[in-house]
Amino acid sequence: MSLKLLKLGKAYSSDSHDILHEFYIPVLGASVEYSRLAGFFSSKALAVAASGITEFLKNKGVIKMVVSPRFSRDDVHTISNSMEHPEEYTSRKMLEEINNIEEDFIRDHLQALGWMLVNNLLEIKVAIPLNNSGMPLNQ
Repeated sequence: MSLKLLKLGKAYSSDSHDILHEFYIPVLGASVEYSRLAGFFSSKALAVAASGITEFLKNKGVIKMVVSPRFSRDDVHTISNSMEHPEEYTSRKMLEEINNIEEDFIRDHLQALGWMLVNNLLEIKVAIPLNNSGMPLNQ
């Protein structure tokens, strides 16, 4: 489905809308690129939005994110492990089993994170705020 064909509201508020189901999942399912600035990233978001991400991946979509340097310990381990041992994440051919991909993302969002990184379906850049001296804040 095309983004133009989606019936979207002019604005969404978490007070009165189910933003995940009314906006994110339908829009992801009709998109081929998702660029986002986020104060926080968690691989659990892959499981929460799994149905939208499944359609997004069928569209050969790529997610590009700029995030703060706050990650869970498990996400940090998966991100670094996917760079050091990509074979652990390429051995599963998730796209070949596209009908099961939603369950895979829900069941093991950490494996899904590593798989997306290794297959260049997710690009994460970390933004580190600097003070006037060029040093990271909070140091």
